[in-house]
Amino acid sequence: MNQDCWYELTIHSLGLESGGKQAEISIFEDGIEIDRLAFRGRVSMEGPGYRKFYSGRPGLTAEAASGDFEFTFRPISHQRLGKMTDSPQHHA
Repeated sequence: MNQDCWYELTIHSLGLESGGKQAEISIFEDGIEIDRLAFRGRVSMEGPGYRKFYSGRPGLTAEAASGDFEFTFRPISHQRLGKMTDSPQHHA
C-alpha cells in the first residue's frame, strides 16, 4: 500500500518583465502526467516565492509545461509540513 507523500512547490521569477504571466507545471508519476497546475501572476526572485503544498504517491516529479519561470518541487516531511501550514491542499 502506498502512503501519501507531501511535496513543496515553490515558484520564483514569474512574470517579472511584463507585470504578470501564466505558468503551468506538470506533475508526473512513473513518466506519465497525472496533473497540471496553472498559476497566473507575478513573483520575484527575491524572498520566499509563491509556495504550494501537494500530496501524492512517493516518487512524483514535476516539469515546467509552459511559461518562463523558475521552480522547485521537493518532498517534505510531515513534521516540517505541520510547522509550515495548517491546511495544505491535497491532490489524489
